Amino acid sequence: MPKYLTLELLPEKIKIIPNKVAVSGSANLVIEEIPTPLYLPFGLFPLKQGQRSGFKLPTYDMSENLGFGLREGGYYFAINEHVDLLALADIYALGTWRAGFVSTYMYRYRFNGSFSFNYAYNKIGESYEPGNQSNRNFWLVWNHSINSNVIPGSTFSANVNIGSSKYQVNNSYDANLYLNNNFSSSISYTKTWKNKPFNFSAALRHNQNTGTRLVQLTLPELNFSVNQIFPFQWRKDIIKPRWYEKITANYQVSVLNRLDFYDSVFNINNLKFSDFQNGIQHRVPVQASYNVLKYMNLSFNVNYSEFWYTQKNFKQYNFETDKLDTTKEVGFFTAREFDASASLSTRVYGTKVFKTGAIKGIRHVLTPSISLNYRPDFGSPFFNYYYNSFTDRNFTNSRLSYFDGALFGFPRDGKVGGVGLNLGNTLQMKIRSKKDTVNQTRKLNLIDGFNISSFYNLAVDSFRWSNVNFTYRTTLFETINLSGGMTYSPYMINKATGLRTPDYLIQNKSGLLRFETANLAVGGSLPLKKRNNAVNPNEEQSRAIGQNFAAYADFNIPWSLNLNYNVTVNKRFVVNSQKDTVTYTQDMNFFGDVNLTPKWKIGIRSGYDFALKQISFTSFDIYRDLHCWEMRLNLIPFGFRKSYNFALNVKSSVLQDLKLLRRRDFRDNL
Repeated sequence: MPKYLTLELLPEKIKIIPNKVAVSGSANLVIEEIPTPLYLPFGLFPLKQGQRSGFKLPTYDMSENLGFGLREGGYYFAINEHVDLLALADIYALGTWRAGFVSTYMYRYRFNGSFSFNYAYNKIGESYEPGNQSNRNFWLVWNHSINSNVIPGSTFSANVNIGSSKYQVNNSYDANLYLNNNFSSSISYTKTWKNKPFNFSAALRHNQNTGTRLVQLTLPELNFSVNQIFPFQWRKDIIKPRWYEKITANYQVSVLNRLDFYDSVFNINNLKFSDFQNGIQHRVPVQASYNVLKYMNLSFNVNYSEFWYTQKNFKQYNFETDKLDTTKEVGFFTAREFDASASLSTRVYGTKVFKTGAIKGIRHVLTPSISLNYRPDFGSPFFNYYYNSFTDRNFTNSRLSYFDGALFGFPRDGKVGGVGLNLGNTLQMKIRSKKDTVNQTRKLNLIDGFNISSFYNLAVDSFRWSNVNFTYRTTLFETINLSGGMTYSPYMINKATGLRTPDYLIQNKSGLLRFETANLAVGGSLPLKKRNNAVNPNEEQSRAIGQNFAAYADFNIPWSLNLNYNVTVNKRFVVNSQKDTVTYTQDMNFFGDVNLTPKWKIGIRSGYDFALKQISFTSFDIYRDLHCWEMRLNLIPFGFRKSYNFALNVKSSVLQDLKLLRRRDFRDNL
């Protein structure tokens, strides 16, 4: 320790057993050579090398609703050089408790991973008291990966993150966890064959929304594919292939079995096979691409899909119950779909060179393309994939699919035979740079992509033109991402119903296009320029930072700010008011930190909810570097997580139990 912060031990009260342990009597904490009234009653310092089993001392806690408690206490089991286990528990005087364990394992050059499980019981108030609460939650995390050389051509990995919907909200103090509503897991296996065009994969997946409490389990997902082949290429050592030798094809088959349920009402004892959704899809895409007139690219695509189902549905409105009844028929059913398209595209370059000035030149690239698309009407009686049924009390006759809601979809309704138009744009600038002594120029992208697209369907009687879509994306200063889009309609609005009519705006001298919707997303980080003197951690340091990122403070970056802003604008005609109404949906959030001094750092995380017109989740993190000591304060000033956590502790892992904690738990607000 440095001179101004020491522990003074009396020599006659120290005993050392070589390669075993060092034991001391009381020790006085001295700051700047000034003794303090703070004493450690004894010291116990293991001298053995390698892993050792032992107790993990708990930290105390005091909560108004939970009572006095001990947190994060347990025992570490050094099982062997490959596997360890840390058992942890929390216990509070008024009945709340949590128990769990964390295990890591590693066999070098074979596999490695970690496994953790936690079970918690939260209790606030007694059963006879008003406003009492109690809940039981669990959470399981498993990560596993194997070395690619263990089984050549095969890989296996697991990333499992599953548990009760309210576990993170009730037990976690990490904002990134309890503010996240979506969790997913996957256990996957892949196999490729050497010198053969075959690929196989199998996976078990889990998706969970803690807000809606909807859980989706995929048990399993199977995929088999044949790589792209040239079925008409029989000659060897081809220098100039013939047109039919450029035709390519591949085959893909997917099998899916999924169970959807809400974790609040799920009971495994009531589970039936009919509760699962399943299906098989076969796909055979055939493609060919040719160079035409030197500057144009002509491509053809033919796609064939076949669907296999185990049930089909029939929906009909029940006038007695005022509900839409669904009748299911179980069996083996098939459906097929195919489409064909041809597209022609090219690139047009426009450049402007400046002999003097900071700007050396500007280049604009236009990528126009036109496509012909055809798809039969699979909703016609010939295919027998659709039926007509009443769907409401007004005897609305709708065309519905027998396979509506199927996992892989179903053949699409409506005939398509038309022309697609698309115009892409990119804009780049070259700037003279004195810093670059080699090229003396620097490239700057002004527009990464600006696309205009629409479609004209000749196979329908009305509404042949689809909406005109504008999409835009670019990156400013290499750190700010900007993207957006706009949609316009060429049709009039019926003011009596608020619905569009087949009449074009231009026919009624009302302009060419009518605005419908727009969206804009801005995300980026500051400062714009990266520091070249930043310290790059080694592999061991990076692993330690990743395992405890929330506790890491980097003073090499003076300040940083990350901002995300999204806005969506919708315009629709309201019949009652007889005028257009514009609605906005927008949200903003940001997080960042700043070094107030070389030893002080403050961070903030917040945002604004424009719909509720209030500040969203906000937290402050204050850090003070005290050389061998450190001070941290996490403050959430308002909201459902209102709390604070203050810690003053020694940095050294050997003396990690030498600390002072003060906190107010968020559960005290309930």
